[in-house]
Amino acid sequence: MVISLQYIVIYDITENSLRYKVSDSLKDFGLERIQFSAFSGSLTDKDLVRLEAVLREHLIKRSETDSIVIIPICRTCREKIQELGEKREIFLVNQPLLFA
Repeated sequence: MVISLQYIVIYDITENSLRYKVSDSLKDFGLERIQFSAFSGSLTDKDLVRLEAVLREHLIKRSETDSIVIIPICRTCREKIQELGEKREIFLVNQPLLFA
């Protein structure tokens, strides 16, 4: 049986083209945008390793301040997530993850 875990991926990337690459990669792995610089979704252990490799490759030519953070969310914690304020749809064309 393949087990997947929920993750939140957040990033702070200065260059637009790199942000787009990161965003596209996250979407390719089935993650959904939940904020301008945050994605959420389920990944298997194998997919997590593959995603980390892709993201590390993107960050090779990065600014010293660029970073991506991947946060695992257990089922108990996921049930406690609260959304404050008005939920909004984000429509961005080619918009955008984990390691400093």
